[in-house]
Amino acid sequence: MRLLTNFSLEKRIPLFAGGTLLIFLTAFTLLGLQAVNESRHQALQERIETAQMMAHHVDLTLGQALRTLEITAALLAPGLEDDDDEPEKAILANAYRQMGIFKHNFFVLDHQQNLLWSVARVEPARVGDDASRHSFIDQVFESGVSSVCDVQCYLPDGTSVVCLAAPIKDSNGQIIGLIAGSIDVADPGIGGFVDTLKLGKTGYAQIVDANGTVLATPIGQDSPRASSHSERFTQLIGEKRTSVATCHSCHESRGVSERRQDILAFAPTSIANWGVAIHQSEEEAFAQARELERKLVYLTLLSVIGAVFFVWVFTRSITRPLGQMTLAAEHIASGDLSRGISLPTRDEVGRLSRAFETMRIRLKTSLDEIRDWNRELEERVHQRTIALEESKREATRLYEELQRKEEVRRELLRKLITVQEEERRRIARELHDETSQALTALTVGLGTAANSTFANAEDIKRHIEALRPLVIETLDGVHRLIFDLRPSSLDDLGLVAALQTYAQSRLEDIGIKVRFQVDGLEERLPPQLETALFRIVQEAMTNIAKHAEADQVTVSLKLRDGEVSASVEDDGRGFDVDRVFQAQGKERGFGLLGMSERVALLRGEMVLTSRPGRGTRIDVRLPLDERGDNNGADKSSAG
Repeated sequence: MRLLTNFSLEKRIPLFAGGTLLIFLTAFTLLGLQAVNESRHQALQERIETAQMMAHHVDLTLGQALRTLEITAALLAPGLEDDDDEPEKAILANAYRQMGIFKHNFFVLDHQQNLLWSVARVEPARVGDDASRHSFIDQVFESGVSSVCDVQCYLPDGTSVVCLAAPIKDSNGQIIGLIAGSIDVADPGIGGFVDTLKLGKTGYAQIVDANGTVLATPIGQDSPRASSHSERFTQLIGEKRTSVATCHSCHESRGVSERRQDILAFAPTSIANWGVAIHQSEEEAFAQARELERKLVYLTLLSVIGAVFFVWVFTRSITRPLGQMTLAAEHIASGDLSRGISLPTRDEVGRLSRAFETMRIRLKTSLDEIRDWNRELEERVHQRTIALEESKREATRLYEELQRKEEVRRELLRKLITVQEEERRRIARELHDETSQALTALTVGLGTAANSTFANAEDIKRHIEALRPLVIETLDGVHRLIFDLRPSSLDDLGLVAALQTYAQSRLEDIGIKVRFQVDGLEERLPPQLETALFRIVQEAMTNIAKHAEADQVTVSLKLRDGEVSASVEDDGRGFDVDRVFQAQGKERGFGLLGMSERVALLRGEMVLTSRPGRGTRIDVRLPLDERGDNNGADKSSAG
């Protein structure tokens, strides 16, 4: 669309008009082509329907003949079991006269396939002859169903003979004989329509069987006994499917062989494995459609020529006055408001020119008013700009105040955790210096008393020995309490040793294997950072021991690029992270929340990854903050 605006109106109007005309012509052409295609489809459909009607006629004739054979077989059945054959011969002769299609042969066989009675015009058979050489007779005796056989022979005059047979059954349903007759498919009562059917100069019909053999063809039509489309006919007859298609056929005209495109319509019969094929040249079948197509082309060309002439005249009637209007508008655009605009026409362009003249007069009057409004608007914009600057400074001040308060909150939380750790260190020192020594002295004293030589020494010794395990157990409990409150190894040996000691006592004692990976922690970290990392990993190990049901745990500690990272991964049962953090009460996971809060206070990051059945992994990254290091060092020294 932007490309079209680069053209002048004199070019755009023909383009738009031509485009519109092209759309209409395209639609008209498509409709015409659709009509041509429908005409072609109608021609093909007519051939299909003709073939179907012919096939239906063949089915009716064959069905009537088979029913007559079955009725005659029922009349002959009682007479085959006695010695008087005169009534049966009379029945046979009467049936032969009534059924005119059996012009070549009409006979009756007994259950041993020997000829009993026969009426024949060609190659008369003798009574007692064995007819078992005919395979179709065996098929009828085996199936017990009336049927139509394939072509049996060709008579000397080229006539194809087909046999119809029906079994003769006694009162118990046993086959005791067979009645059959030979028919000429080209007989007027069956396929004689192929001579009377008129399909133009090139159209003709044929009756073919499942082997592609031509059973009936028009008189004078030079057609081989085996059709050139036998494989196609065999497939369509087997599938009982109608079809219409184009094919190449060879024909002789005045002794010269020519190859042409034909329409071939085919419809199978339902009683016999036959079909009716209609041939006609494509040129003759589609003559009406091609005539319609030629008329469509001529009409389209005339429409295009007339439309082009109309567009040219219409464009000139619009672009010439518009060009004058454009020139006048350019003068106004350049600031020259002294030249008037006037066109004598009474159409829309004339009204437009008068409107332009009115606009020119009003425009000059409005220019002064616009200048005054611009000065007033500039003053208002200046005032609003000052107000926006004030609002921006106020917003900046409020934001800095919020940042300061957030910093104060973090500092208060950091100090709170530091005081808590100092208190734990003090309690641990008191338990170690007082309680542990007292319990050790008690153990030694009890041991000395147990070895004394006082009266009833054995009784005293026995009682004292009974108290020793209790005292030792109390001592171990105090040691564990000391370690949980503040492991001395954290201050004495550092973060790695303290975590290894805690892992051994908390995880390995219950059968969980722990593997440590340490990189870059040859020197001690700041006390505050060591404490935070120890508490985070300690909480993770505690959760593993309580809930994970894990077999292996990997603890990784790394110091790189001014940042210390720690990760704890297990192969336990895992859990749904969202459900734990959103839960209420005991299931909420306060230990995980405490770990997150510790990391946030130190401006670090913590990522928790877990899925049910896939284990859990906690990754923590903490920066080496100089201000935090100094505070932590001072607090450690003060403690």
